[in-house]
Amino acid sequence: MDEFKRALEKAHQALDEFVKGNPEPVKETFSLKDDVTLANPFGGILHGRVNVEQGLERAAAAFSDGTYTHEEISRQLVRCRVCSRD
Repeated sequence: MDEFKRALEKAHQALDEFVKGNPEPVKETFSLKDDVTLANPFGGILHGRVNVEQGLERAAAAFSDGTYTHEEISRQLVRCRVCSRD
């Protein structure tokens, strides 16, 4: 569970940077493989590492001084996976 908490905290920190216009920390949370996909409200569904990175850059450019907040609604620990609903 500690590993999950660290990953979740990293994701929250990345999103905090993203809404300030910096896509780099969010890019680091995505797979480096070319089979990565992004469902992006600023540009539809994107496939492939290059397209996903470009989509994240375009989306982050829509923000400059945002604030990210979240509220955890629930957390489940199941034998082989952990799910969080923020």
